[in-house]
Amino acid sequence: MGDNQASYGALLARINEDNLNQLIHACIDEVCGYPGLSHQPFANNVDLNKDEYIVVHKLFLRILSNPAILHPNEEKVLEEYYQDFPSEVQRSLLKCLRARRNQMSAVFFKKHAKKFATTLMDFNWRLILLMGSSKIASLKEPVLQLDLLVEDQQDDRIVGIELNRDELDSLINVLESIPH
Repeated sequence: MGDNQASYGALLARINEDNLNQLIHACIDEVCGYPGLSHQPFANNVDLNKDEYIVVHKLFLRILSNPAILHPNEEKVLEEYYQDFPSEVQRSLLKCLRARRNQMSAVFFKKHAKKFATTLMDFNWRLILLMGSSKIASLKEPVLQLDLLVEDQQDDRIVGIELNRDELDSLINVLESIPH
């Protein structure tokens, strides 16, 4: 990988710091699920042809898609794996990682959770009042309709639940007992 990194380093050295930061942030956006940038915005400012841009773009996507890049000691990770990169590139990468660390951590956590667990994404609730039969017309019982939007590996789905007062109290007690 050292020879490849040296050739990557030569390509990266041709990009000025502002354009490099813009490219790294665009790649972070892509890792976070936002639309990526094409070669066109960089064509006038960067001395890379389209094929070279694709190589650099894929390199940054590969680096930034690895959760290990968010190791608490980023400098150590960069020194260990990307020591052949020019120091300006390492500094830019480190600066962008520090600026977007929380966003990337949230994305990696969400991707991991989606692979291995069902996740509650949102909920909606309604309180309805059920009327009794004609014999007991004065009986009114409140019922909570709870819709849970859950996400797992396959899809997003809505789980509907109806709870009377006792069931709702039990659910609230269980949820309050869960450690934060």
